Amino acid sequence: MEKEKNNSGLIALVIVLFLLVLGLGGYIVYDKVLSYNSTKQNDNTQSSATTNHNVWNPVVTVKSFEIDSAKVFYAPNLHMTINGKFALEGNYDDYLNVYFYGYCYDVDNNKYNIMAPSIGRKYNIGENRLDASEMLEYDYGKKYDIYTDNTSKKEWKEIKIKSCRFDKMTTTILKDGKSLQLSEEINFDKTFN
Repeated sequence: MEKEKNNSGLIALVIVLFLLVLGLGGYIVYDKVLSYNSTKQNDNTQSSATTNHNVWNPVVTVKSFEIDSAKVFYAPNLHMTINGKFALEGNYDDYLNVYFYGYCYDVDNNKYNIMAPSIGRKYNIGENRLDASEMLEYDYGKKYDIYTDNTSKKEWKEIKIKSCRFDKMTTTILKDGKSLQLSEEINFDKTFN
């Protein structure tokens, strides 16, 4: 009988220990799941914060854009001018400058990369004069021999522009003491007769 009491006590002790281990194991699993969910939610929050931190909304937008003319002329540094007007919306204090990039085609389908302004400038909010020119990294003067009397090549002054298009706007902003450039696609064009 005494042996049965010892066995009963031992069985009761094993059952109690089993329940403690099971309870502790359940708590550990519960804690790990809770910790995992908390970490995952925190990571998502940090990821969203990082994403939101790196996403920049335009600080300046183009309300209207008109290209009036594209002309070729002889000057020491610039040989093409594109005139017109455009209007900006936004806060003048939120940006350092705005550039517009694009291209023109002449009647022979030669492409000329253009930009406005030709020299960096901070445009006013509201209406502005468009003063674009060919991009300075191209030396069209040499290509068309406008600096010599060589008549075998087409002279710059004879080039007729058939169309121009502005397809990119870059805004420079100042954020945390660093200048950042934000580029976006635009779509403004003009065909000339």
